[in-house]
Amino acid sequence: RFDIVVIDDGEERLIKRIEKLSKKEELEKKIKDTKEYIKSNPKKIYVAELNNQIVGILAIDTNEECGYLEAIYVLPEYKGKEIGKELLFLAIKKFIELV
Repeated sequence: RFDIVVIDDGEERLIKRIEKLSKKEELEKKIKDTKEYIKSNPKKIYVAELNNQIVGILAIDTNEECGYLEAIYVLPEYKGKEIGKELLFLAIKKFIELV
């Protein structure tokens, strides 16, 4: 089973979390990509964690009228484990809360 954690207090906390939980060989690329994404898209970001590792990311945006699915990503080795499905359900739940 995995946990979904909201990252809503800025870039620094997310970067620290990725540094702590990510595989070493993927770390630099993840940090660079995440920094670029957050700077250009200050949205709600959720991460799926399994065994103290980030295995999936969901980014959504909402306004008064609708919600936007900005990004959903699951590490290839964790596909087929319903992580993407749970992240998508979370996005739908957040969008329904707008109504």
